Amino acid sequence: MPKFQLFNNLSLEEEDGLWLALIGSPSRFSLESRIFHSISIGLIPMAFIYIFYNLYADLYVSSIAALVLVVFFSQQYYNSRIRGRHHNSTLFGIVGILIFSLIFFSSSGIDGSTDAIWPAYLILIFSITPYRQHLTWLIIYLLSFSLVHFIGYYYPFLVEYPYEGGTKEQFIDRITAFPIPVIATYIIITFIRKSHDKEKEIAEIKTLSAESSKEEVMIQKRQLEESNLEKSKLMSIISHDLRAPLMNIQSYLVLLNENEVDSAMRPVLEKALLKSTNNAMDMFSNLL
Repeated sequence: MPKFQLFNNLSLEEEDGLWLALIGSPSRFSLESRIFHSISIGLIPMAFIYIFYNLYADLYVSSIAALVLVVFFSQQYYNSRIRGRHHNSTLFGIVGILIFSLIFFSSSGIDGSTDAIWPAYLILIFSITPYRQHLTWLIIYLLSFSLVHFIGYYYPFLVEYPYEGGTKEQFIDRITAFPIPVIATYIIITFIRKSHDKEKEIAEIKTLSAESSKEEVMIQKRQLEESNLEKSKLMSIISHDLRAPLMNIQSYLVLLNENEVDSAMRPVLEKALLKSTNNAMDMFSNLL
């Protein structure tokens, strides 16, 4: 088995398994869809935990926001992975702006933990949307982020401060909010790097396959040239060895026709012609 075929078999074995079943195969789903599937698998359980944590911390709006994220991600994951419908990138962007804006005003505004989640969610948007939409979403999120903070600054009465216990609750909120953007960023970067490495490996395999095929073609061409040269030499030898006895017979027949062969020379010539003819017949039989 050629070397590049072994590499292909190894790659297929590495991709096989539970993770491939969860995120989908590269032959069926785009890179953006597979990144979205992997992020959903990581964030849905975490957001589910945050539902009960926020209830415990009396952060009811944040709890409802976490529930909305769980339902939304689960529904989009189901449609994309199971039903084969591409996730709605525009809806993802709008939902993120609405949810984080709501949490911003309900969880101490700039003193809360929402600001740490905006950049991670924007990275998520970048990873699951086409390149041509990246600049648009970047501008939209910058404007939305700035607008929310301007409103919170000029209209502070719109911002609620749910931390009744002081800095302890705020400290807990900051610490527990940190894993979400960190894990999301980790999943995105890791998946992209692995996909890049895998595509690089496939490209190397294709290059190796092309070089191997080119080398095989050169070998076949060289063998064909050698075969043609040997055939030419063989035909030259055969034509020479067959021409000689035929020319002798022709010459003898010419002499007989002109009555230039006396009775004494005739047996000698016929014996020599017979020997030459027998040799030619033997060579012709071996050739056939």
